Amino acid sequence: MRGADRFSGEGMRARCWGKDLTVINLSVGGLFLASESPPPPTQRLVLELHLGAADLLQARVSVVWINDSSVPRAPHLPTGFGVRIHDMPLTDKLRLLGFLRQQIGLRAAGPGARIPTAH
Repeated sequence: MRGADRFSGEGMRARCWGKDLTVINLSVGGLFLASESPPPPTQRLVLELHLGAADLLQARVSVVWINDSSVPRAPHLPTGFGVRIHDMPLTDKLRLLGFLRQQIGLRAAGPGARIPTAH
């Protein structure tokens, strides 16, 4: 898995900058969050990422770019901002990597495929 590999954030939520936000996409190194009022570039923030109902990860992030609706840098994305992960507890990083590996398996298996989880 490369740091540039991006995965859909469909159904994922994050709490950041005092707001509950929709995760549009994510990678090992960062996320893009939809927000009508993004924080300023270079702003450092604490992020809580909800991968599932009970799976909460925490990270320190910084805003690296803004997608403004009036002059979008990425027209295919909504108004929002991209963050780079700077610091994440090891256990959370391992859970994020496991989640992303599962997403790679879903991509390889094709649409609608489900990867069985070990019990």
